[in-house]
Amino acid sequence: FELNKDLALKDLFIAGANYLTPVSNTCIFQLQALLAEDFIESGASANAENFKNFNFTKTQLSITFDAYQVGSYAIGTPVVEMDLADFNPILKPEFK
Repeated sequence: FELNKDLALKDLFIAGANYLTPVSNTCIFQLQALLAEDFIESGASANAENFKNFNFTKTQLSITFDAYQVGSYAIGTPVVEMDLADFNPILKPEFK
């Protein structure tokens, strides 16, 4: 694990792991519970570009969506938080 390196979301997961589908499904589910927007599914679909803004701690993964990505400008930049432990089977050991 290299310090001071820019990470992409894929860098948290073992090579070849299908991380986009569960991350996308979690985001869509949480966003639909909060928002009545028509473009949630396209802005949070299983596309790596949709998840370029993220943070993580020892326990949480947070995805921040750009303005207009999953809803109107009025909703701002929504953040979806999920338990990092939910991804243990596909996380690289250094992120467990």
